[in-house]
Amino acid sequence: VFGQRFALPGCTAAPGEVSALEVAAINAGADLRLTWTDTTSADGYVVFEDLVPDGAFSTETGTAAGGGAGLTAPMPAATTFYLVAGQNASCGIGPK
Repeated sequence: VFGQRFALPGCTAAPGEVSALEVAAINAGADLRLTWTDTTSADGYVVFEDLVPDGAFSTETGTAAGGGAGLTAPMPAATTFYLVAGQNASCGIGPK
């Protein structure tokens, strides 16, 4: 369905939009630490990456239980943009 959002059958509360993504170099620049503010109705989080800021963000970088601990990822070789989405068992991945 183009231009409409719809919930999965059995979806009781879709995860909200993730905010306040912060990215910092750690381990002498060998890795990145991504942290964010947790959102409503999320049981976990999926981090996506893309080479352009308005891309599809279809490549999964990793998953995390929460934004406080966040995710550590290897330093990319090229400029990379990151996006975090909440997820839960009944609704799947929330808004990107």
